[in-house]
Parts: sequence; C-alpha cells; structure tokens
Amino acid sequence: MKQKSIMKKGGLLIISLFILFLLSFSASAKQLHADWYFSGDTFKVEDDVFLVTHYDFYATSVILDVNDKTYVIYEGDCKDDGTRQYCIGDIYTELYNATEDDPIKFEQGTAYAGIYILVNERGPDLDVDRAFSTTSPELNEEVTVTVTITNDGSTGTDSFLYKDEYPSGVVILSSSSGTTKTSRGVSYDKNIPYGGERTIIYRFKVTDYMDFTNKATYNYTYAGVSNGFETSSKTVKVEKPYELTTTLSKNTVEATEQVALSVKIENTVSEDITVNELLITIPSFLSLQTKPGELEKKNNRYTWTGVLADGEFKLLNLLLKPIKSGEYEIPVKVEITDSEEKEFSETKTSKFTAEISKLEPILTLSDESISEGSQFRIAFSVKNPNSNVIFNNINAKIKSEIFPDFDIELEELAPGKTRTLFVNDTLRAPFVDETKKYVIEASGSYDTNTYESFNFSQKKTLTVTLVSEAITIIPTIKSEINAGDNLTVTVEIKNNNAEAVQVEVRDSNSENLVLFGGKSSNTIYFDAAGTKQAYTYNIRVPANYEKEELIITTFADILEKGYYANKSTTITIVLPEPLPKPELEPESEPESQPEPELKKEKGFLQKLIEGVSDFFQRLFGRNKEAE
Repeated sequence: MKQKSIMKKGGLLIISLFILFLLSFSASAKQLHADWYFSGDTFKVEDDVFLVTHYDFYATSVILDVNDKTYVIYEGDCKDDGTRQYCIGDIYTELYNATEDDPIKFEQGTAYAGIYILVNERGPDLDVDRAFSTTSPELNEEVTVTVTITNDGSTGTDSFLYKDEYPSGVVILSSSSGTTKTSRGVSYDKNIPYGGERTIIYRFKVTDYMDFTNKATYNYTYAGVSNGFETSSKTVKVEKPYELTTTLSKNTVEATEQVALSVKIENTVSEDITVNELLITIPSFLSLQTKPGELEKKNNRYTWTGVLADGEFKLLNLLLKPIKSGEYEIPVKVEITDSEEKEFSETKTSKFTAEISKLEPILTLSDESISEGSQFRIAFSVKNPNSNVIFNNINAKIKSEIFPDFDIELEELAPGKTRTLFVNDTLRAPFVDETKKYVIEASGSYDTNTYESFNFSQKKTLTVTLVSEAITIIPTIKSEINAGDNLTVTVEIKNNNAEAVQVEVRDSNSENLVLFGGKSSNTIYFDAAGTKQAYTYNIRVPANYEKEELIITTFADILEKGYYANKSTTITIVLPEPLPKPELEPESEPESQPEPELKKEKGFLQKLIEGVSDFFQRLFGRNKEAE
C-alpha cells in the first residue's frame, strides 16, 4: 500500500513537470484560461464556446469543439487558429487510489478522466509610449519626441504603421532613421517582431504663440485582421512672452469709498521684451488718489513704457475713488514686441460697482387698527445707512385723507445717523358706517454729497372699525344641564383692534342663582389686539328648579369710549319626571257587617273607683321604678 502511494505521488510529480514544460513552451502566448474539465463539459472563454469530448478513460486524445470548429488534440499538444491556441496539458487517468481531491469524476459507476485545458492568446501585443522633452516650450524652442514601441505578444506583426501629425505653426526639424518626415509630421512603417522593441526620435518647434493637443495613431495587421489604436494625448502650449494681470481690491464699494487697482506686466520668456505702451484709462467720475509716479499723464490716460528682461515684471498700484454711484470700467491696454520682432496687443478691462444705500424712511403708527373716534399717534424718522455718503435737503410730506398734510424739512443727515422728524399724538380716527382702511403715506426727496438726487416713499394702513365692533364677548357655557347639577361659566373678551382698551365685564342670571365658586365680574386691560379670559365661576341649579330654561347675560363696557355691549345665553334645564299617580280600585258592593255592640255608659260610682285605682297604680309604679 505504501509503495502504491509513493508511485502515485511520483506520477503526479512527473505530470506537474510536464505541464510546466508545456506552459514554458507556450510562455510567449498570453494565457486566457486554464482549468480541469470532464467529457461532456461545456465552458466559455470570452466570446468562444467550448465542448469537451473524451471517448475512453485511457484515451490520449481529446476532441475539442470551439464554436463551429473541431480540433483533435493529444495530451501535451496544442492547436491554434491564428489568434487562439488550445492545449491539452494533462489527462488524469490514475484511477486506483484516487482521492476526492484528484480530477476524476464518477457518475453511475462510470469513471471520467480529468482533462486540463489551456486557452492562450496568440498574436502581437503592442505598447506605444510617447515622451516629450517639454510640453511648455518657448517660441521656436526645439522639442524632442521619443517613441518606444514594444511587442510582448507571442508573434510578430504582419505589418505596422505609426503616424504623428501636428497643426499649422509646428515645424518638424528632424527624425531618426527608418522614419519618414513630412511637412506636418512623421511616420514609421516596419514590422515589430515577437519580443521586439523599436525606438524612434523626432524633433519639432512651434513658430507661433499657441497651444494644441494631439494624439499619434498606429495600426498593425495579423492573421488578416487590421487593428487600429491611438496613443495618449499630449498638450503643448507656447506661452505668450508676457503675462498681463489686473486686480481690484473690491468689486462693489460705496460711492466715495476708495478701491485699489493693481496692474502687473511680466516677462515669461528667457529673452528681453519691449513694452511699447502700457495704457490705463481712468473713466469720468473716478478720481486717482495717488500720484502717477512713473506713469505719464495725459488727460485721463496714464502710460508706461520700458524693457523687461528675463523674469522681470512691472507692478503698478493705483488708488481710485468713485465720486458718484454707478458701474465703472477701467481698460488696461498693452502693446509688446518680443525678441523675434513679433508684436502683441491685448486689453483687459477691470469692472466694479459704486453704490449708495438709499435713505430709509421709518413711518410708525401707535396702532394699526382702532375703533372710530379713538386717538392715535404718528411718528416719522429717516435713517442714513451709508458710511461715507451724506444726505442733504431732505423734504418730506405726510398725508392721508383723515388729516391735513404735514410738511417736513431736514438740511443734512450724516452717515450712519437716524433722526426723528415728526411726532403727532393728538390725531383721532374718523367716525365710520362700516370698517374702513385709510392709507397714510410719507414721501419726499433728498440730495447726496455725490451730487445725486433720489426719492423715497413709505405707506402704512390704518384700519378703523365701528365702536360696536371693538370687542367680542365669548362665553363658554353648556347649552343643557339637569336640574340639581352645577353649571360652569367662562367668559373671554376679544379685543378686535390693536389699540389699548380697558373693559369692564360682569355676568347676571335670570333667576339670581347664587355663585358658590369663582367670580362673575372683572376689569380686563388690553395693550394690543388679542383674547383674554375675564373670569370663570360655578352656580348650582336647584333640584326643585321648576323652569325649563336659565338665561345668563354678560355685560361689557368700554367706559372711555362710552361703549356698552351685552350677550345672553339660554341654557335648557332638564327637569325630573313627576312620580306616577297610584291607580284606583273599582268600587264594589260593601259586605254586610254585624252591627256593633252598643257600649253601656259607665256610672258615676264606677268612674270614681277606676280613677282612685289608677292613681294608686301610678303612685306605686313610680316608687318601684325609683327603687
């Protein structure tokens, strides 16, 4: 038994070495799949469908169907169709002493040998890499492109073509042997063998300030099939010989607030550049707060000229002040000549907005809703929300149909200040037939120290109601109770206007029933519209109450307005049902009764004897009780 086990292990070792030999033999092919199968199995590799047929357990060949093709492959051998290689690495036939880990399958007493199948990819496997010496050259600077082509596949190409083309403004300077140079690019047309590597080099320069992105293409054929590819893209940018930047300290400022403009012109190449003119145009109503310094001034135009060497820059800072509100545009123009005598012209415009925060009118009413005839107050103020701008010549008018116009004037309002210009607390609401709304408007005009004029307006609405609608009585009472029960009454008063009022409230009931909890009168104070509870109380309805209803009335008075109101609530009283009367028995004939015996009246002597006897009995009876 031990000897058989050793032989089995030795056989497996030989098989393993054989598979390794087979794998090393086809090492140049890219392995796509490798696994054990049995006769009758099907499997799929990428888009190919496989069927395995092994007719005899000890047969050394396998029939492998791949899609619509059939191959007979012996153990340790391979077949290929040009782009795929199919190999039988091993047919496992160690039937005796096989374990469950060994590639043998038993079905209904039949043994199936395990078949190790390998699927490899055949053909070229190309990789093309482009490297640029720089992608940000200066004008006319030489750029070297190094292209490395490698083939890691199992075979060489039948044909190979590489192309790299460039836009107008790019000139091909040279290319390595084996390449073809054209006016727009280069090409390379040679086969790439298995395991081969080819390197080609070419050089170009950019004759204009531009940027572009390009990709090279390559195509190869193998087994009659053409395959096309693109390389990764490369972006090449030739910077202008200068960089012009303009910066504002703020994009939005208050009128008369200063804003800083920074202008920078920089040499971005290794040769000198000549700034023929740097021109800054200051628009109207924008004042320059700093001295021009190196700038030459002509009207509202400021210029600078000079030469900038490699790495040099010119920085100009201007402090500007808008003297009125509006949008401002500051154009900065530059004209430059580089070392190749190429000329450049560019304009950048900086924009900012100068604003004035408008005057804030503040119109207030003591109450926005009042009852007719009530007194109310109006106040009017103005606010300047700016930090620098002054308001002048403020003229305002307050008007409404319920009072004569009021004219107001203020000569100056400083930045950040608020002034109250008008207060009147003696105004009265008119008498109305129904609720009515009145518009009260404060409007006017003003100037600023920036020589600009503005208008303002603000409106408020005053609602005037009938006195009879000033308050609402809200009682909360059950609509029905039983005689003998307690009745809880709660009264609330709603103030329908915004004005302050004092309300006297009291309750009475139709039968003058007595309270045994709470109170039935109170004084309520309102300082705004809303609802408040006046009081709550309890009364008891007697059990012998005879009426079927009880009326509770709430009285509310606003003494200062001479207003009186009341509201009555009727409560149904459920009385107890009366006891039923006894039924009368029907009359019947009276039964004959024996005639009563006539009592014989006692004589005088007998009455005397009984009285004496009764006296002594009572006398002795009391003595006995005393004992």
